[in-house]
Amino acid sequence: MKLRQASPEDRVVIEDLVASAPWSHVHLDWLDPTSLTEKEPFILATVGKTAAGTLGCPPDLPGVAWVRTFAVAEGYDVQEMWEVLWTEGVSRLLKLNVGRVGALALEDWLERLVLEAGFERTNSVIFYEIGLEPGAGASRDTPRQLRSIRSADLQAILELDRRAFEPMWQLSGDSLAEAITQASSASLIEDQGEVLGYQITTSSPFGAHLARLAVQPSHQREGLGTALVNDAIESIQQIGLGQLSVNTQEKNTSSRRLYEKLGFRTTGKEFPVFEIQL
Repeated sequence: MKLRQASPEDRVVIEDLVASAPWSHVHLDWLDPTSLTEKEPFILATVGKTAAGTLGCPPDLPGVAWVRTFAVAEGYDVQEMWEVLWTEGVSRLLKLNVGRVGALALEDWLERLVLEAGFERTNSVIFYEIGLEPGAGASRDTPRQLRSIRSADLQAILELDRRAFEPMWQLSGDSLAEAITQASSASLIEDQGEVLGYQITTSSPFGAHLARLAVQPSHQREGLGTALVNDAIESIQQIGLGQLSVNTQEKNTSSRRLYEKLGFRTTGKEFPVFEIQL
């Protein structure tokens, strides 16, 4: 078996491996992890000309990385492949000065692997949803200006995002730009040119998802989050969708209170979050 850094030319091979592998993990994100093959570390294990396994955990922001892709081909032991790829991944992450790695365990088998590697459970992601009946959503009156996000707002939104979230949950400029590109509704609240909060909502034929909501810490509890959520609800109703979902961290009690106050209910869907300090 040989290990090497993947290249953009390996993308099709890695996509096929991820799609066909009996053990396959893809991080929940706007970015397609297989589009990051040119970024380190994205390791490809080969036996001859056959792709046997892959591990992609390139940092989106300095110092922090997520396990974005892990897949093992049929006929190979998942535990052994994880140990080989993770050992190589740690070595490469340390050279990049990455000290903290997270894993969102969508499957029980990945949870077992990361626990054995020394990860600790630190949080979980909880899913909520609300049915959008006619007239759903409270008044979104706000003394500030609420408007659609424009491309020129990206830097201001990025700075707000970094103040609103701890490093593990922050977005890079590339991730945020991709999220805005995919949005069916994206709006912000500003006051005298200062961005105080924003929301990004995506949609599909199956429903809509409130993908990002952030309010300046110094302006929380002023009704801005409520106004932004209701703006998203109004936008989604206008395109004929009847359901809106959202997910948040179990330990983010302020956002959970907001969603529950607005009528969102937990779905029972929950994914544990694990972290390790290298």
